[in-house]
Amino acid sequence: SPLPEGGSHIWRNWWRCAPEAVPALARVVPDPPVEPAMMPPTGPDPLWGAQWGLKAIDADHLWQRQPAGAAPTIGVIDSGVALHADLIPAERAFVIPGMTRGAGDDYCRHGTHVAGIAAAISDNDIGVTGIAASDVASVKVLEFCFGTVSQMAEGLLWCARTEARVVNLSLQSHSTNDLMDAAVVEAHEQGVIMVAAAGNWRQPQPAWPGRYPEIIAVGAVDRDLTRAAFSNRSPEFVAPGVDIISTYPEAPWYAALDGTSMAAPHVAGVIARMLAERELDGDQVRWALRYTALDLGAPGWDEEFGWGLVQASPAADLVRADRADVTRDGVRDALDLLEFALWYANADDRADFTLNGAIDTADMILFQAELGQ
Repeated sequence: SPLPEGGSHIWRNWWRCAPEAVPALARVVPDPPVEPAMMPPTGPDPLWGAQWGLKAIDADHLWQRQPAGAAPTIGVIDSGVALHADLIPAERAFVIPGMTRGAGDDYCRHGTHVAGIAAAISDNDIGVTGIAASDVASVKVLEFCFGTVSQMAEGLLWCARTEARVVNLSLQSHSTNDLMDAAVVEAHEQGVIMVAAAGNWRQPQPAWPGRYPEIIAVGAVDRDLTRAAFSNRSPEFVAPGVDIISTYPEAPWYAALDGTSMAAPHVAGVIARMLAERELDGDQVRWALRYTALDLGAPGWDEEFGWGLVQASPAADLVRADRADVTRDGVRDALDLLEFALWYANADDRADFTLNGAIDTADMILFQAELGQ
């Protein structure tokens, strides 16, 4: 079906052969178009003072302490990520074979903006502040703002087979295909945590690829924390997606954009920051995000906001390396054991050290092990 206005650069579905990078899946498949999930730019604003989104998700407290380790690489599957003074490029990048422009050529002015939201350098006295101190792997699957689902799948497979532990897909399509099905399964099995834009079509369900259950679909909210008018419903979480200032591939090097494309990297950045604290699997990440989210709508999950607005500092704090110091006095001792025992006896979610949504003996065993470290 034709795309709505705003996606006029792609008008039709078309057919192509599966990319050679996935020979086991090679055959002729339906290859729907995919496009960036952003709205037209609104122009640059003041930098930190204009980053209302970081304050909304309580990310401005993240820098009060150092994480236990390094944040993982974030794979940005998009239109390319330009070389920018406020971004750290990963050692490796990927471009769909046959594309004429390199991974650092962001003609669409989209991937660079997405990357800065998640991972712009902090405390460097220029520009904006990102959420995670991650390097960014540019995975270029759009050229001239045009791409297909099979190209997106090829980029995802590259991420699954290289170093990207967190992947951001700020893309939207009306449908998917077998190649993407297989790529999502492989990435999930490899432990890649995937985040996608819910889409900007005002639909009752997320666009693809955000509709996959393995992928965290993120809707957009505005400064008033109401659902953005363009945002598709039924996301897993929401994040700021209106008037979001970030890195830009041309002067003045920063711009404000709208879209669920801008919401998704807020969540990808939070996840990367969580993984800097400790090793977590996708289910543990999702539970921690859900437990700490700010519920904006009806209690629990709802179609407007999913589980709510992601909260960066509480999520990172929940999984911090020194979490056995539950009294926060800088030492692990009998007072921590007593406090944890009260949580455990009252089935308080704070006692869920295994991050699986249940309070059981495994949590007590893990707490005692971390207390004794």
